[in-house]
Amino acid sequence: MAERRFPVMSRLLSARRARREPPPDQAHSAEARVPDTGAQAFEPMGAINVDPTASSPAGTVKLRVVRPFGKDEHVEITAKSPGVPKLACIDGAAVREPSTDLSDVIKVGGLAPSEVLARIRNWSLANGAAVTGWLSRARRHCGEEPRLLIHDETDANIPWELLWLPDDPDRRQGAYVGCSFVTARWTPLQVTRREQRNHPYSTLRCRGEVLAYVGEDMAEADLSMIDGYGARTVASARLLFKELADPGRPLSLVYIGAHGRFSTRSFEFTVAEVALGRIFAETFPRIDDAAPLVFLNACHSGRVIIDESDTSLPSSFAEVFLRSGAAGFIGTTGAVREREARQVAKGILNALARQPGKPVATALRDFRRQVVAEHSRQTWSADRGDEESRALPLLYTFMYVYYGSLWTTVELSGRGVGE
Repeated sequence: MAERRFPVMSRLLSARRARREPPPDQAHSAEARVPDTGAQAFEPMGAINVDPTASSPAGTVKLRVVRPFGKDEHVEITAKSPGVPKLACIDGAAVREPSTDLSDVIKVGGLAPSEVLARIRNWSLANGAAVTGWLSRARRHCGEEPRLLIHDETDANIPWELLWLPDDPDRRQGAYVGCSFVTARWTPLQVTRREQRNHPYSTLRCRGEVLAYVGEDMAEADLSMIDGYGARTVASARLLFKELADPGRPLSLVYIGAHGRFSTRSFEFTVAEVALGRIFAETFPRIDDAAPLVFLNACHSGRVIIDESDTSLPSSFAEVFLRSGAAGFIGTTGAVREREARQVAKGILNALARQPGKPVATALRDFRRQVVAEHSRQTWSADRGDEESRALPLLYTFMYVYYGSLWTTVELSGRGVGE
């Protein structure tokens, strides 16, 4: 592909904010500007790299994102799919990343949900047109179930699943990436054992008990929700990690529902008061033995940071659990309010429980389609506040992202199904 230069972002998507830590009002309890509606030490033995230039299964697109040296507000993107010329937005054609960050959605004085959706669509059809146009063409060559593996090595927090694909010549209508593709994210893993499991194309089945922790200050409804799946709950996050530090019975799901606090410093980036820096270099034998799905229902739990004062490499809670041998990981890319977080989590868990043979990534795509279909019938409203309250669930749904194998399945049961 010939090199292409992209224009600077319009004033609507002007300069991205300098990378800084958010104020306390971005914590889990922040309100939206809408109507109220003991582990083993990790010893690296190697790495698994998802090379976009290597061969991939039929129907699968691999996309790699890195930060070019000296361009803090740009990303370089390469992608490959059988039957489609390689995408290479690199060097002088590096793409300026979106100025809209989903982590800003609910902070006091932040952007309205409808504006966030509009900004992301604008970027998709303007500055990101080469990427979204290529993905739109690629999906035509991927059959009925196109799959997308995203290997993003940056801390840009780009909402890949929420990018908008344009119409294509085959009369396919425009759609969100996360609805058009069965989508999974991946991280550069340093692995100790089970190297074959830590692969984005492994076929994995999560079976066993549900182990959970729900924060004491969360609503009773959160505890009731996870109890509906027969969960065994523990009294604190530290007790949960203590259980994971020892071998034990098989697990289908590890669930944490708690507050998260974001920071670009790994020892201040926490979920349930447990810092990423504290557990980053550890592996958990129970995870390694059981290969469960891990679901951190907490603000920012799915984000990637690069802490220059620590490793200076991309790090995340997702990597910690995948490195330990988890078959998959679900987390959020921003701050979410408790009630909506519970609703989205319940929708995801029910989607997984109803069809245990369906891969997690596929179930999430179908769940997004369901939410988008409901939203599309109510996009415009005479009342602006009503419009914003309807847009918020759609945004939250796309803020839950999946890391892991495209073919991981999980077996859940209990009275939570169908409620």
